[in-house]
Amino acid sequence: MQRHANGIRRRWSWIAASLLVMHWVIWAEEGTRWMQPLLLVHVGLFLLGLPFRPNRRIGFSRGMPLILVCCLLIFLPSRWPLTLWILLLIGFSGSCITLHRRENFMLILMLAFLVADLLFGCLPRLFDVQMDANVNRFFAYAPAAAPLAMLLIATWPKASAASHAETDPLSSHEPLFDPLQGVALGLLVALLALASLLATYYTGTDYLHAALWTLLGISGGLLAIDRLFPAPLGLGGMAPGVSSLLYTVPPLEKWLTSLSRLAQASDAPEAFLDRAFERLTALPRISGVTWSSVAGRGRHGRSDRHEIRVLIGDLVVSIHTHRPLAPLPALYCRLFIELTEHFYLAKQQEQALARQTQLQAIHETGARLTHDIKNLLQSLQALLELLRTPKQEPSRAVLERHLSELIARLRLMLDKLLASPTAEPESPSLVPVMKWWDALQRRHARAGIRFRLDGDKSPEDGIPGELFDNVVDNLLENVRHKNLTEDAVRISLHVANREVVLEVCDDGAALPVELVGRILREPVPSASGLGIGLYQAARWATQAGYTLVLRSNEPGAVCFELSGPSAPLPDRLVPSN
Repeated sequence: MQRHANGIRRRWSWIAASLLVMHWVIWAEEGTRWMQPLLLVHVGLFLLGLPFRPNRRIGFSRGMPLILVCCLLIFLPSRWPLTLWILLLIGFSGSCITLHRRENFMLILMLAFLVADLLFGCLPRLFDVQMDANVNRFFAYAPAAAPLAMLLIATWPKASAASHAETDPLSSHEPLFDPLQGVALGLLVALLALASLLATYYTGTDYLHAALWTLLGISGGLLAIDRLFPAPLGLGGMAPGVSSLLYTVPPLEKWLTSLSRLAQASDAPEAFLDRAFERLTALPRISGVTWSSVAGRGRHGRSDRHEIRVLIGDLVVSIHTHRPLAPLPALYCRLFIELTEHFYLAKQQEQALARQTQLQAIHETGARLTHDIKNLLQSLQALLELLRTPKQEPSRAVLERHLSELIARLRLMLDKLLASPTAEPESPSLVPVMKWWDALQRRHARAGIRFRLDGDKSPEDGIPGELFDNVVDNLLENVRHKNLTEDAVRISLHVANREVVLEVCDDGAALPVELVGRILREPVPSASGLGIGLYQAARWATQAGYTLVLRSNEPGAVCFELSGPSAPLPDRLVPSN
């Protein structure tokens, strides 16, 4: 930003110096030797001040016309090339559009200087028009004040210029050019000059008075056109229409880029809305913005005489301007507000989705723990029935083993409750596959389940025991609601080549067709629970590198299969022979 501001000041300093040299050449005596060298200096200084883009070469087709104009200006002794050059400079200053107020003021000074030198410096000498000596002396020195003021504005104070460039997020691009506006302004000045000359020759009045009356006549004609054909929407006529040229593609692109970057930041919706409207005050002609919604209100800039009020949903925005805006800038402002409101609603939905995701994670965690609690209750009921049987009174070792398993599972449930519901799952703890298989048979010894084991019974195979317990308990819970007889459930485990396949089958009715494609992919309606147990088990299996599928769904053969690679156990877990 600081380097860009320094470049702007340096560029305008070169242009102001070139205008001073040109003023010296215009008011010099005819036939002076140093006119051509001074014109060469003027052209060089002006070319240094042109806003060429860095690291961009000018091709032959663009550079050749400029070279030809400079050669005609320097080497032809007539004042005609100098007059045409001034008209070209008027068109250049009229077509240049910038977002800096400082640069806009310098463009106005440059335009006033060029018009004064054309009307009262070049044309009277070119057409041998006599002027009063005092008027001639005044215009020989007074227009030079404009380039001097440009030099003063461009070089002092530097701090304010730098601070303006830093606070304006849309002022870091090169000036814009509208050729049609430049051509229209050049033709208007040429019309003023020719009309002044014709009025002088045909009426015999003084040239100064003829130029002033012609200027008043052209101004009155433009005002009459402005009143006869006003702009639509009641937003003003020709004067605010000039401001529409400032709302071209580069400022729009800059503002949209800054808005999208602001939307990507992790701000609250209200903070985003306030910062977006604060950046809206950096656009041309906008002096202040006031907004209010259900969430809050804010104000940036200052209130001014003109106001555009926009109401979108529950958002009310007032844009304050010093002058009336043309229809195009007004529509752009409404577009900016609609885009800001769109991003604001998107951030609100994102915030609501984050809350919903967190609540869903809490719900899923509670649903999974509900199944764990059911399984613990079943284990306690089985242990209680074992104690009530007089013929098979359990030993102290059996009771300690069952109670230690229950305590471990309760401790694991407590750890799940204390953990964040959206935290990443930890790597599952491994247990020897044979140890888990023996514990499963002991836990369901009185449930009438047929167990079958085949394959390689390597003691070094490890499986996530908590996952396998969760899958078996969920499947058995679903089987119990079918009210099947004993020996209707089969559990088989196959271990071979470090591949573990657990299969749970029952002889009950097949699952409904509408549930087959959903039961492991999403929560399903359930009359006895939350309908989320198998869905959670399938997700847990995928996270652990296993696969839970419905292998068979036929009457009398409903089988679920959990399969995946076993992992080598750590040394401290490998059972000793």
